[in-house]
Amino acid sequence: NKVFFHNISIVEGDRIFRGEIWWDEDYGTTWQGFQKWKYEIKFDSYYTLITSGTVKSFFCDSEEPRQMASFGQDLNYINAAIGERLKKIIDDDQKEYGESAKVRFMRISRRLRHTLECENVDVQTNTMMQDTLTRIIAGKLMLIEYCDRN
Repeated sequence: NKVFFHNISIVEGDRIFRGEIWWDEDYGTTWQGFQKWKYEIKFDSYYTLITSGTVKSFFCDSEEPRQMASFGQDLNYINAAIGERLKKIIDDDQKEYGESAKVRFMRISRRLRHTLECENVDVQTNTMMQDTLTRIIAGKLMLIEYCDRN
């Protein structure tokens, strides 16, 4: 099942999403005692991973968050859409340069890492992207959404 957001707002130029999940109201239960989660997340320029943001968790009828998790520190997220994007980059490069897989991987990997560093993507998420790239080149990636909570 999908979980739906409420009070959604999007700042397109800054790629920021804000929204709330109302566990008790929508699903008749809390999540580990929390009634509501408030998200504020910033996406990379391709909307395929979260570069930064927070999830604030609230107990019933409380306006003060009891727990907060930060993307890039506590949470890292990449979307399955990145797999298709990376596959296209790899395929296009292979047609254009005709080089060995190892050389192609190194060049694409450096370019991807540089792009993500310029967008202030944290080290853990950048490492997840490099792992995803490695799996795609090796043909061992199942294209499902991958979310890592430390």
